[in-house]
Amino acid sequence: MGRPQSVKRQRVALIGNLCDCAVIFGQLLSSEDLEVSIYVSRKELQDSMSSALRGDKSEELEERIRRLRTHNPQATIWDHAPRLEWMKVLPLGARIVQAITFVRLLRELRKADVIVSFAMYHIVSMFSGRPYLAFSTGADLHEIAMESTTRGWLMRRAFHRASSVHASYDPVSRENATKLKLQISAPFLIPWEIPAQPAPFGDREGPINVFMPSRQDWGEPGSSQLAKGNDRFIRAWARRVKEGWASSMIIVEYGGHVQATKDLVEELGVAEHVRYVPRLNQSNLQRFIEEADLVADQFDQGTPGILALQSMASGRAVSIYWDEFSSLFAYSEIPPVLNGNSEEALYAALKACASRQDLQARGRAGYEWMTREYGRRKLREQLRLSVSMVTGVPLGQ
Repeated sequence: MGRPQSVKRQRVALIGNLCDCAVIFGQLLSSEDLEVSIYVSRKELQDSMSSALRGDKSEELEERIRRLRTHNPQATIWDHAPRLEWMKVLPLGARIVQAITFVRLLRELRKADVIVSFAMYHIVSMFSGRPYLAFSTGADLHEIAMESTTRGWLMRRAFHRASSVHASYDPVSRENATKLKLQISAPFLIPWEIPAQPAPFGDREGPINVFMPSRQDWGEPGSSQLAKGNDRFIRAWARRVKEGWASSMIIVEYGGHVQATKDLVEELGVAEHVRYVPRLNQSNLQRFIEEADLVADQFDQGTPGILALQSMASGRAVSIYWDEFSSLFAYSEIPPVLNGNSEEALYAALKACASRQDLQARGRAGYEWMTREYGRRKLREQLRLSVSMVTGVPLGQ
């Protein structure tokens, strides 16, 4: 049976597309009782791995936009204004075009009954004057909202004015929410496309392949530790290699202090076992993940980012710091990862899961965990309930 014609169809606007969240959320929300619109930037379109946005693997922006309008009319590239390109030759022309496209976006958002925003778009949602759900992607609550800057002040106000805040229950998010007197309404489980089967391993020989794709940034000035705790894993891994563990590591040259990472590798005497690659686009990142036996993510936040989810969904073992207390709030089971936030804990984990067979078994367990905890039906029910609580209109499942 169709829904009664007298019931107004609710309009939901999704803005921002970190990790293809807007596209996946749009698919989850799509139904006869909701009208979904997606607003992404040109850069977000170029970074997208979603076939709903890309259309094909073409890297030409204009071609991608043409395909997008043909196959996915729900989505709009809000900062794409070809008729205004001529204005950029004028003094401050680029700034004027930015202002015009931003005002246009706000006018579109005003038509929505509720907005779902990610990262810096919380501030845009606040300016729209419409009710919105703020989904914290990490840096917005971990870093930006704590800054003594204009954007930090705006982010704090945006979080406070949100109808609900969805964030990880990791230690940093909980601590910052307490400092800002914010109530985290529900956990934010970053959605990720889970394939029907994990990526095959194929016939593998040679050293265990460890892949470290996360940023190489150091902490406060004078700190001897990498900001994401990557040095802890590198030190633990180097100890295992020097004990005779046959392993090599690929590190992505990404972040402000890549040279400091290289200096550490030299200092530990394992440089011959390390290879560096430039920052990767999503397609190449996925290829490197599938070629790895173990993916090393981050070791300070206590919560998974997209790298961990992408790797687990691909069936690859992951080493990360994942706060188990926080996991109890969001998941039915503790994730099967090589867990730790100290050199000793990570060293013990690498020693206990040393063979390729051990790592492949852990990768398969991670894939099964992802299908349970990040299944579409579960995420759909949670998201539709959140929207319904803001609009006050019950939604069917």
